[in-house]
Amino acid sequence: MNILIVGCGKVGIRLAEFFCRKGHEVSIVAKEKSQLSDLPENFTGLSVSGVLMDTDILEKAGIKECDAVVVVDDDDNLNIVIAQIAKDVYNIEDVIAVVYDSAREHIFESLGLKTVCPTNSTVAVLKNLVMRDSTNKMLNFGNTTTTFTTRFDSRYVGKRLCDIPLYKDEIIYGYYTADGKFSLAVDLERVVKENEKVVMSSEVD
Repeated sequence: MNILIVGCGKVGIRLAEFFCRKGHEVSIVAKEKSQLSDLPENFTGLSVSGVLMDTDILEKAGIKECDAVVVVDDDDNLNIVIAQIAKDVYNIEDVIAVVYDSAREHIFESLGLKTVCPTNSTVAVLKNLVMRDSTNKMLNFGNTTTTFTTRFDSRYVGKRLCDIPLYKDEIIYGYYTADGKFSLAVDLERVVKENEKVVMSSEVD
């Protein structure tokens, strides 16, 4: 793939290094030329500095030939403008942008853009670590992040799945039997047995 990364902070640099290592054609745009010195010595992609939303700079970085554009500046307003330029001006189908203010996610979504909200993801992980003795996984479905929480509690034994207490916005997703086999919670009347773990899911706020 030909991937353009707009933003040369820690996230942008990590992504550039990863995609380059995987054999993709990578270009990265930095606000300041000095940021490019933070790229690893083994980075073999194209690096450009300048005003991130300047179409001349974006074209110099190869946006016309890109398969995907990832926008990771720390300014939400700038990210949404650049993502929109990539999608509407250069017709890039796969545009992904970071948005730190979760209240603005709906703006990105209304424009048909894929988003990642580090704020939501961090809050979800911290809530689970503080409130639950559990194992957590997160998956993105379109613009929605869903957490899956696996919990083991001896107090669940003998209870029906539908009777297990849940946190706000959680649903029972499935369960692991004592031998580690996973099943979806199709029958919520099922009684939890010894050494079984229950999996809950919820959307990240």
